[in-house]
Amino acid sequence: MVKEAFIGNYDIREVLDRYGLTGRKLYIAGEDAHIEGAWQVTFHETIMYRVMFPWLQEINKDSVLILNQCLRNVKPNLLDYNCIRHYCQQAGSILVFNSLPLLQSIKDFNILRSFIAPNPFMKQFDNDYSHIHANFEIHYQVDEFALPPEAHEKYAKMKADLIADRMEKAERAITCDTGIIPRHLLRLADKYKPKGYDRLDDFKPDMRVCVADTKADRYFYQELLRKKKEAESLYDHLSSRD
Repeated sequence: MVKEAFIGNYDIREVLDRYGLTGRKLYIAGEDAHIEGAWQVTFHETIMYRVMFPWLQEINKDSVLILNQCLRNVKPNLLDYNCIRHYCQQAGSILVFNSLPLLQSIKDFNILRSFIAPNPFMKQFDNDYSHIHANFEIHYQVDEFALPPEAHEKYAKMKADLIADRMEKAERAITCDTGIIPRHLLRLADKYKPKGYDRLDDFKPDMRVCVADTKADRYFYQELLRKKKEAESLYDHLSSRD
């Protein structure tokens, strides 16, 4: 039985060969691994009855469950994650592959760790990283961009309108998403930027980003740097084990 997580650039077929799992019945959730004979489903298909019922019937200790890029949401109790955890309880071998260890913060890493834990529904984790391997680098190409005056005018109006709307909802005791204002302002600035850039609120190993002269853009760029720092700090703990 093999239960390992690989963060970064790993070849799934090579890993299968390394652990003597080639030829086993493969169940793959997430991005297409292009392995002939495997039962491949998307991340969101894991909660569908046409997948759930047969997988829960078929997956056993001789099966290999591969989770390929399944870190999609920061909510650890997401229905999709809990369905995957049920499959993990039945699979004899589990291989987790993800390009980066987090989406928003290092806490997201525990979602990946839960898939290979003795109890995938556990919420507390020890300091044993012996079954986790890392091989990733993060690179940003950053260009600055000055928005035209008309964009700044629209930006100021949108900001004022969003703040007023939030204050009104607060008075009515309506719960608000705290990130909605900067996200809307970021989207407005994106409309004026040159094409071909990655979104500032995304997080990938290689990114080319455009930072406009707005507080929202600067905020998301600082968040991008924070996520990079957290991921690289974790890498320092993991890379020496491979």
